[in-house]
Amino acid sequence: MIEMKGKKALITGASGGIGKAIAIRLALTGVQVLIHYHKQISEARGVADEIQAAGGLADIISADMSNAYEVNGLVEKAWQMLDGFD
Repeated sequence: MIEMKGKKALITGASGGIGKAIAIRLALTGVQVLIHYHKQISEARGVADEIQAAGGLADIISADMSNAYEVNGLVEKAWQMLDGFD
């Protein structure tokens, strides 16, 4: 099994559905997660709050994935926020 504790991950579309489930699962294994959302800030904040309440590390970040400029900015900002990611 791969050791996940201490890893850092950007999860796109993590304010709901499969992305949310992935973010929560990774966080419960010790991964610091950055939850991407586009329009659903309250849902994204809720996921981060749920993770933090369980003792995990999570934050949120926004970007429109249909906009190449914002996608590039997302990667750069995520890298800075997490001090790199795995």
